[in-house]
Amino acid sequence: MVKVIEPLTIEMMFANFSKILKAGGQHLSIRKAVIAAICKQIRNFSEKKDFQKIAPSLQAFLAELTRNELEQILKNITEIYLEERKIIKGGDREIKVNGNSYQIWLNSKRPYTEIEKILMQWLGDEEYPIAQQFAMQAQVNFVIALDKQEDTIIEQIRKEQITDEGNNEEFNNLETVKRRSFILDNFIAAFATLFAESHRPIVRNVLPEAFEQNKSRRDVI
Repeated sequence: MVKVIEPLTIEMMFANFSKILKAGGQHLSIRKAVIAAICKQIRNFSEKKDFQKIAPSLQAFLAELTRNELEQILKNITEIYLEERKIIKGGDREIKVNGNSYQIWLNSKRPYTEIEKILMQWLGDEEYPIAQQFAMQAQVNFVIALDKQEDTIIEQIRKEQITDEGNNEEFNNLETVKRRSFILDNFIAAFATLFAESHRPIVRNVLPEAFEQNKSRRDVI
């Protein structure tokens, strides 16, 4: 009788990764092979626009990795973010950062990439604290890799537009009325006011401005 081999599911794949790590113990070569395999799977699913299928298993699995291994996964995730940013269309203008072209939005909020959407879900999921920390660091990596330079270019373009139009009043209104927002608002506000939930909306509103002021005075995030 021929034994039917069931197809390998994502859950089974990560269960096998976990068994290999436990069996391999502290053997560095084994752990490196597992991380390389995981990075390959992350990229494969991302290229197929199916990262959401692998996300739940990866979210839980991150707790089994060392700090250095998490850094390798973070590097992989950051590369995927930059690739997804390059293919987003519909912006107001195109800029070049580190030799790559990206769409920017001057008068509206940029659409989130698929990887950002997943990470935002992780940030809000208290069941997996390691994944929360991972998502937080990923956002910082995105800022370092692209977003900080992008924000600087957008700000310069806006100033030039207002100067060309000779409308300083409009520029002032734009800076003072429009509330700055960034992807970590909700998470940081909740964390900073963990024991004072009623204060979270207040912190969430003023935090972007404090972050912006801090960023304008420091080169390192």
